[in-house]
Amino acid sequence: MSNEQPKTAVKCGECGGPVNAPEEPKPTDEVSCQNCPNKATYQEMMDEAQAYLHDYAETRIDATFKEAAKNSDFIKYKSGPKSTRKYRFILDL
Repeated sequence: MSNEQPKTAVKCGECGGPVNAPEEPKPTDEVSCQNCPNKATYQEMMDEAQAYLHDYAETRIDATFKEAAKNSDFIKYKSGPKSTRKYRFILDL
């Protein structure tokens, strides 16, 4: 059994294009979109992708709770505020 985590591609949040990054990047290495001028440091890209993942998970959990409560007479669920943030880098989920 392997302890390796599945890899998820980071994509450009501006155009959806693939991102160029060094094979073994350092936090200060530059990464860039292959299709548009979007670029950042590797650390900035990872921070942005992590924030995207947080909002994505929050949205999915909210939808699951809403669906579970939809047909219930005794459970009421009110969704919280939704993020409208535009991400420079996203995950291909």
